[in-house]
Amino acid sequence: MTSTTSGPGAEPVLRTTSLAKHYTLRGRGRRRTVRAVDDLDLALVPGTVTAVVGESGSGKSTVAKMLVRLVRPSSGRITLDGRDAGRMNLRAYRKDVQMVFQDPFASLNSVHTIGYHLARPLLNFGRARRGADVAGKVRDLLQRVKLDPQFADKLPHELSGGQRQRAAIARALASEPRVLLADEPISMLDVSIRLGILNLLGELRDTDGLAILYVTHDIASARYFADRTVVMYAGKVVESGTALEVTDQPAHPYTQLLISAAPDPQRIEIVDVSRASSGAASAPTDGCRFRDRCPFAMDVCRQQPPDVAVTPSHTAACWLRVDESQRPASGREAA
Repeated sequence: MTSTTSGPGAEPVLRTTSLAKHYTLRGRGRRRTVRAVDDLDLALVPGTVTAVVGESGSGKSTVAKMLVRLVRPSSGRITLDGRDAGRMNLRAYRKDVQMVFQDPFASLNSVHTIGYHLARPLLNFGRARRGADVAGKVRDLLQRVKLDPQFADKLPHELSGGQRQRAAIARALASEPRVLLADEPISMLDVSIRLGILNLLGELRDTDGLAILYVTHDIASARYFADRTVVMYAGKVVESGTALEVTDQPAHPYTQLLISAAPDPQRIEIVDVSRASSGAASAPTDGCRFRDRCPFAMDVCRQQPPDVAVTPSHTAACWLRVDESQRPASGREAA
């Protein structure tokens, strides 16, 4: 049954359960497995923004590609309104779940006009009839993203980066989706226009009740824009909670590192960045994956940490959050 309510208390429209994506690499007679995403549980609620935050290689973009079904999961489950997404018709699924890509120039065909890019999904998803109906709805889509309707006749290279990203958002809206996956939508844009794109997405969340997944490496923008924040490192979720809890009271050393790396001249450092930033290029596959870079690493970190409730809405997967008396014996001594 389709959810008719939106906001933090509503039922999730899109959910993942134990979602994973592993890649097998072969070379020089050797095989190794890259665990791009491991054991991900995620719930996207109508009328809210969920931010997935992490540095390059954390697996956040792979999550978005699995949710839009560009990448097939290795295991786990994606459900849309309780239905198994893998068994749904792809066209029917994409009608409800759309994606905005990082590079607006690469995601638009340079030989076609903006009007063409918007007309195609309107027709393909049955949202308009040919002729004047299509032209009118193209005009409406452009106005929704605050572009002049005359942009319909322009080619992508005739638009600025911010205008191209607005056109890409308009294209995603053409199918009237319920879920919008935004994969680093502002990272390719000038700093001066990033806020405008985030404000636009925020308005769409409020007016359309969209469930938005916001993929970003910028934890500061997640604090401003998101309702909930999920922090990923090397394919694993290390911390999750409301956006304010995660950024104002970070409970995991990796989250603390991300915040310390964000420019803020008034902030007091909460983690030794010089030590935490150096370490192995690839994370260990067992135990805490951040342990080789963590300034607080202990022997027990070789074991997988549990998800510990910091508050009822805030969890962190870190042995530091487990009472010392409750840790395995090896964890009582520093590594």
